[in-house]
Amino acid sequence: MRLISLLPRSLVGRVFALYAATLSAFVLIGLGLFLQHQYENSVRAASDDARTMFSVLVPMVSDSAVIGDYDTIQRQLDRAIKLNSVAEIRFLDVRGALLKATDQSDNSGTPRWLTNHVARLLLDRSEPVEAGGTGYGTLTLHFSAEQIAHGLWHDAIYALSLAAFSLLGGVLLIRQALVSWLGHLDRIGQLGQALDGGQTLAREALAGDAPLEFRKTFEVLDRAASSLQAHREQAQATLEAIDDAVLSCDLDGRVMLANSGAQRLLGLPAKAIVGHSLSKLLPELAEAGLTLDADATQRRWQHRELLRRAADGSQHVLDSNGFPIVDADGTTVGQVLALRDVTEQHRLDRHLRQINATRDAAVTRLRVALERSPVVVGTASRGKDDLQVVSDLVSRLVQSLQERNEQLDAIFALSPDGFVSFDDARVVRYASPGFCRITGLSADMVVGVDEDVLLFRMLSRSDRKSRLTSMAMLRDSAVPDGERGPTQIELQRPQHRVVTLALHQSQSGVVSQVLHLRDVTHESVVDRMKTEFLTTAAHELRTPMVSIFGFVELLLMKDPPEARRKHMLDVVHRQCKVMIELVNELLDLSRIEARRDIDFAYRQVDLGAVVAEVVEGFHLPDGRQSPVIDWPAHTLHARLDLGKMQQAVRNVISNAYKYSPQGGEVRVRFVDETMAANATSQRLGIVVQDQGIGMTPEQLQRVGERFYRADASGNIPGTGLGMRLVREVITLMGGSLELQSTPGKGTTVTLWVPAELEPEVAPAALV
Repeated sequence: MRLISLLPRSLVGRVFALYAATLSAFVLIGLGLFLQHQYENSVRAASDDARTMFSVLVPMVSDSAVIGDYDTIQRQLDRAIKLNSVAEIRFLDVRGALLKATDQSDNSGTPRWLTNHVARLLLDRSEPVEAGGTGYGTLTLHFSAEQIAHGLWHDAIYALSLAAFSLLGGVLLIRQALVSWLGHLDRIGQLGQALDGGQTLAREALAGDAPLEFRKTFEVLDRAASSLQAHREQAQATLEAIDDAVLSCDLDGRVMLANSGAQRLLGLPAKAIVGHSLSKLLPELAEAGLTLDADATQRRWQHRELLRRAADGSQHVLDSNGFPIVDADGTTVGQVLALRDVTEQHRLDRHLRQINATRDAAVTRLRVALERSPVVVGTASRGKDDLQVVSDLVSRLVQSLQERNEQLDAIFALSPDGFVSFDDARVVRYASPGFCRITGLSADMVVGVDEDVLLFRMLSRSDRKSRLTSMAMLRDSAVPDGERGPTQIELQRPQHRVVTLALHQSQSGVVSQVLHLRDVTHESVVDRMKTEFLTTAAHELRTPMVSIFGFVELLLMKDPPEARRKHMLDVVHRQCKVMIELVNELLDLSRIEARRDIDFAYRQVDLGAVVAEVVEGFHLPDGRQSPVIDWPAHTLHARLDLGKMQQAVRNVISNAYKYSPQGGEVRVRFVDETMAANATSQRLGIVVQDQGIGMTPEQLQRVGERFYRADASGNIPGTGLGMRLVREVITLMGGSLELQSTPGKGTTVTLWVPAELEPEVAPAALV
């Protein structure tokens, strides 16, 4: 684009520049090829001269060298140096004597760079001088780079002069022809001026030597100009017959045409309007945000009012309409602006609108209020006309109804229950936000649908088939007070919910019935958990109670031997201990779940010391070894409840021994993630690993459930509450429980707790 901007603006100039550039390029290319050819010939000729000189000089020098005639050799060298492009000839005999001849020619005026370039390609040539197999010396030729470069430089100057002369002659010759042939294009400007003046350009105005293509072009332009002038005259006559002001503008906002109506509106003659900027003639356009310049993005508008102040000070209202002028390619080339003085009409319309607005407002308020309420509340104010009184009363009623609606909306929005109201055709007219939250159905999906379609869309979110297939089943089973007992369904989407449905019949003509939905998921889960807990607890308590009851009954009925009696009392004692342990763990777990960590006494503890105290007080099963402990290299501080942490560690170690009845090592080690190179967590871990029966992935998922035990045989004692207690304690202290297990190989339990990075410092003693 930058190169194009440097070209001449006229066609003659551009053709001339193109011809000159093309001719110059070819001349320069030919000149370069010629000089390259001369250069290669000069270097080749120097090499040929060297071979020729060696073929002549070597025999002559060898003959003179045999007899020792060095004067003859010197004369031969002096004669040879004048006949060739050699700068120096040297003869060096075997004894070290040197004879040479040097060219004294003046080759000044040659560029140094050319001489150096030639010198780099011409190397010295040497030939041995021998006679009868005996060497007498060496003959060396040193070429004259200055002489060769001097000849090349003169050839280049001569060739360049010829090229410049040829180029200048060609440019001068073509310029006259271009001016003569293409100069007729200037008449297009004359055609434009003629069109602006309402005239046509005669074809006879062209010179007789004008090219045929130009003549045909001007014929077409002349016909187009004639047609355009005819259309212009027709448009002018049409516009003059219109009373409205019509102005035509180009993309720059300059007026191209103005009818008599525009002249009357603006109070200016046509000469003062055409060719001038419309924004200056009508500044009201800019005030109204309407622009006609080239950057305008909105070129079409209708019935936009403009306020124009006339010369006499009166203010007029103009109705403006703007339409773009689009050519055949869809490109906007201009704008047409139509203006009409609607001052009087605007005044009348405004007055009528004010009257109608006042009446319509009063009638509307009265109609709406009477439709919504059969009784008008309030007393009429004295001293006011009937319209004002009605307006005041209706305003009070409307305000009261609005407040009531806002209260109802707030109640429905905050209520967790869902409500759906139906009209007399049992079509949904309202769905509360609670209904949308429970079912996941938006108001747009249910408002306007039939009651059975609503039920179908609700049941489609349940994976179970419900016995409720239609709303008629609720309605037909209604009790005398108009309400049916709740029907329960389960929804799976958007999440699992247990929902009760209750249908309330209404005697209102607007609302025929209301469907009430209540989310009872939590209540059902709690009921199920209570049932499961009572069943499991009763089962766990019944097992030792049966043993206690049976053995006590035997003791009462019989007097067994002392050994048998002692065995039976041991069983009763052991089963009582199991019951006490079960009750204690249930109480601990219930207290922790109810009070969370309120009873926890947090302080900084050392995890190594915690494990040491637990292992020291732990009662090992018969025949088992104490756990192997990999003590940490440094103290691991954590802020915990010491008693609860010891209880959790004791339960995990106890399970490690219980669930490895065949023996095997129980190992305890510590993990410090704060010391890792790329540590992303600040936690410590106590890892207890056994080599017992292990667990399957399904069993691992249930660890922590109340009364769940991995051993289903009942051979391993326990309550099934220990790991539940461990999980609750560790979670409340900000940690987590991690289990890994392989059936038949053992289980690894990790108790993760937050690390205490800043150890407590004992307060200094008071002085």
